Amino acid sequence: MLQDLLLTREKQQRLNLYLSITTAGEAIHFTLPESTIEGEPILPSPYLKDILDSSGATVQRRGLIAGKRQGLIPELKDAMSRLELDVAASKYFKGPFWPGLRERFGLQRLEASLIDFNREFRWEVKDLEKLRKHLGQTFSFSRLKSYDDCPFLFFLSYVAGLDQKTDHIFELTPLDEGNVYHAVLRDYFSGKGEEWEGSLAENLTKHLLHDSSVVFKFEFARLREILLDYITIRESKRPRLMSGEYYPFDFEKAFGLSGTARVEVIPGVYLRGKIDRVDLDETSDSIYIIDYKRGNSGDKEQLILYSLAADTLFADSGYTVAGGVFKTLTGTTVNRAAFKVETVNGERVWRFVGGRGEGGDWSESDALAWVRGITEGLYAGKFAPVCLSQSGKCFNCRFKKMKRVATWRDGKEFADEE
Repeated sequence: MLQDLLLTREKQQRLNLYLSITTAGEAIHFTLPESTIEGEPILPSPYLKDILDSSGATVQRRGLIAGKRQGLIPELKDAMSRLELDVAASKYFKGPFWPGLRERFGLQRLEASLIDFNREFRWEVKDLEKLRKHLGQTFSFSRLKSYDDCPFLFFLSYVAGLDQKTDHIFELTPLDEGNVYHAVLRDYFSGKGEEWEGSLAENLTKHLLHDSSVVFKFEFARLREILLDYITIRESKRPRLMSGEYYPFDFEKAFGLSGTARVEVIPGVYLRGKIDRVDLDETSDSIYIIDYKRGNSGDKEQLILYSLAADTLFADSGYTVAGGVFKTLTGTTVNRAAFKVETVNGERVWRFVGGRGEGGDWSESDALAWVRGITEGLYAGKFAPVCLSQSGKCFNCRFKKMKRVATWRDGKEFADEE
């Protein structure tokens, strides 16, 4: 019975389609999606090919052809709706034919929109007083680096507030996972006992969003393997340029957070953050800063700024920074961006070792100029996307699609980049 009903409906649909086609006077327009919003292909109607083949008519395609957008702006004679008419007429804006088109088709509202759209555009915020109040004077390294990577990314994240939180229903979020690592290593190296597995269980329970025993066992085993490898093997691998008898002295040394003192980097600009670990060599009164990383990440600028902060924080104790390193918890490289601090011609210099761009020297004036350049751009309200000059940097950006829309008006064709 159901099969007969479906066949009857199919015959009715075929008849309706036939009548529509045969009564057409000039042309027939078929509209159909070729893919879903996610980009998955959609098969066209099985009757479409038969109709096109049997008609003997010339077929013209518009829209998506071979993965490229073509023919999206119609000619005036082909406009099938008011919206298509507006799009087609927009090509003639400010041209000799525009006054006639405006009066004939009543395009006054479209003209007002086009005038506003064609205004001089700059990637800048005009209300600098309000912007400065919003930004404040204290910055974390991650925010400074975000602006350095792409000012528009900074604007979307920290001015417009468009960052979206990802829901992690079962596993730990990357932030919570990092917090667990730091807490366990702090407990272990601060002398609270070698039973670090108990600390792992306690901190894991604190950061998991549910009480599933299956998920807890899985995450506990995964993190335990990483921490065991670090405590028993990776920690003992001494960084290059590190000389002296250092031992863990301070942990999660905060500045500019939760009532702790801010550190002024340049006049009127302060730094906030947290140094994961500070080791002390009592013989030389020198300290060595360590920042834990889950993988092959980290920027030399962070170590330099944290080094400046540590010199300020421990100045009353008479301790000075001799060096530092990123200690990785996973990956083939254990010590990344190891450095030592030297004084050259009365100025501090950070000398880094390592390959793949990790080596090189940074002077204190270089570091302060880096901060000054970023904050001057911020307070001047300049937020141009980096893709205007280096489109490849946007490949993995979470705001990639938004940047494509924003740069379209400048003639940038990022819409077809994947």
